[in-house]
Amino acid sequence: MGASKRKADLDGLAAAASGQGGYFTTRQARSAGFSAPLLAYHLKAGNFERVGHGLYRLPLLPYALHDDLVRLSLWSRDRQGRPQAVVSHESALALHELTDGIPREVHLTVPIGFRKPAPRGCVLHRAELSVAETAAREGFRVTRVERTLAELAALPTFPEGQFDRALRLAVKRDLVSSTRAKSLAALRARAVRGAGAQGGPPSGTGAGDSGEVRPHLHLGARRAPAGGVVMEAKSKLRVVVPLSPGFEELEFVAVVDILRRAGVDVVTAGLPAGRGVVEGSHGIAIAPDVGFEEVDLDAVTALVLPGGPGTRRMGEDARLLALVRRLAGEGRPLAAICAAPLVLARAGVLEGREATSHPSVRGELGGAKVIEDQRVVSSANVVTSQGAGTAVEFALALVAAWVSPAKADEIAAGIVHAGHTPK
Repeated sequence: MGASKRKADLDGLAAAASGQGGYFTTRQARSAGFSAPLLAYHLKAGNFERVGHGLYRLPLLPYALHDDLVRLSLWSRDRQGRPQAVVSHESALALHELTDGIPREVHLTVPIGFRKPAPRGCVLHRAELSVAETAAREGFRVTRVERTLAELAALPTFPEGQFDRALRLAVKRDLVSSTRAKSLAALRARAVRGAGAQGGPPSGTGAGDSGEVRPHLHLGARRAPAGGVVMEAKSKLRVVVPLSPGFEELEFVAVVDILRRAGVDVVTAGLPAGRGVVEGSHGIAIAPDVGFEEVDLDAVTALVLPGGPGTRRMGEDARLLALVRRLAGEGRPLAAICAAPLVLARAGVLEGREATSHPSVRGELGGAKVIEDQRVVSSANVVTSQGAGTAVEFALALVAAWVSPAKADEIAAGIVHAGHTPK
């Protein structure tokens, strides 16, 4: 009987989506009895959300810890709806907790005949993996430890120190045998010797391997703000503030304005809208300095996330989540306000930390120690705040932490902030 002839099974669809971080495909919806008109009805009613081509989400279900990897797995599905990509190489090593490093890109292994181009921020490796070489996680698959180490052993461009440490940890945790570890070490030695003799590029196909030269903004070369303000010693930061459709205007403008008054090098980056004008949650349109894809992410040393409905979109971007994890792993400054701490939570950096947010999302901050009665909360390198009404305090707190308390006081007095009298 066709999907349109039987009763829709919402419970069945929810069961499928719950194992995929809340996502489901058009094929799964039809299998659960949702015809195209019924699917359109639920989208219009807000019961479902469209997040991509043939991909939807049940908004009442919680996001998976690695939401970006779930989406990439679903992105890779074939015509029968079966995901093809497996998290591998450096990304798998991080998932197995065998490295302290945060991969700058997401590494995926796909079948040899896979034809989709790599999304930005991803590297595709091609191989035919057996089921035994992979393991299931929440909404995606990852190469098992032994396969992961074998992949990296054969990749001479992977840092030798990181490989040796990962191999030792794997043996110590009984994830590979001593005999197998010797074989992997020998494989590594052969790969390094071969690379030294022949040279050549690393394996894998990245988003930029097509020969296209893509522009990057080198943040250190950005001109100083009008007025020639000289940065103080602690403010030699390269800060990116993403601008996503539905951003909260007060939070975005307050942060960018006050940080630039302090002489901090701030670049606003459209995500995913490039340099085009981005409309905020209250209809105010702002053009970012650059598109997010133009930013040299390796040069970024701090990140500030404004809130608003656009937060959901930021939390779905694999490049941004990878940047958050890299900065967190390096102990670099991270800041988020309103609903944006959700992005930090999804990147796994709020676990065990004190944090705050807009009251509407406090229950979604994962393992954070939520502080409800503080308007701005600092926890080591992470600063969070509650919403538009705390935006100026939040921005001044960043200046105090990243530049100096004296500079924060100077700016507060100049803008006649509470407790300061203009001179």
